[in-house]
Amino acid sequence: MKNFSLLSLSLFLLAIFLNSCQQQKMTEDNSARNKAALMKIYEAFETGNTDSLDNYIAEDAMDHALDTMITKKQGLAGIKDLFRAHHTSFPDTKITVNAIGTSGDTLLAYYTFTGTNSGMMMGMPATNKSVKVDGVDIVVFKDGKAVEHWEVTDQLGMMKQLGIMPENEMGMESDKMKMK
Repeated sequence: MKNFSLLSLSLFLLAIFLNSCQQQKMTEDNSARNKAALMKIYEAFETGNTDSLDNYIAEDAMDHALDTMITKKQGLAGIKDLFRAHHTSFPDTKITVNAIGTSGDTLLAYYTFTGTNSGMMMGMPATNKSVKVDGVDIVVFKDGKAVEHWEVTDQLGMMKQLGIMPENEMGMESDKMKMK
């Protein structure tokens, strides 16, 4: 009886260990699939070709960074509009992923965007100036497709590089302000 109990306990622990290994492999497989999907999304952003985005972004995806000055559409349709508009403004866009991290189905990517503003941008004529802008994307995936997105980019830095915002001013005269 003692040998049977020991054997049962050993088989139980082995089953837990194997299940844990399988769960880890599934998580690693999902992370790799999600990273590959994000790279395809970045590729579409660079090229302006949005045809393949249906494979990587859910139809009802929530993009918290969607610019309503560019599109009033939501979900995948709005994201496609945004990508096409960006490509019109910066046709030589290049995204370099500096670091990427995962936590379950959430990816965090730190990237650098470069491009030359050689097309209309939000109603403004092209500046023909190049930019280099750092940013962070947080993307949640479900079943291999992006379902939610947040973005933080150095918009002020980009506006300064484009000459739209003065280099030495930030809209305030902080160095001239006096405490009263």
